[in-house]
Amino acid sequence: MLIIGEKINTSLCGVEEAVKTRDKDFIQNLAKKQWTQ
Repeated sequence: MLIIGEKINTSLCGVEEAVKTRDKDFIQNLAKKQWTQ
């Protein structure tokens, strides 16, 4: 099973602000980085 987006958690540095401002690029890049790890 693959879980993508596990690190999209507002308790992590920078993520809370990205979610509040709906920063699509930041969130997509975070998910892509997690996929490639």
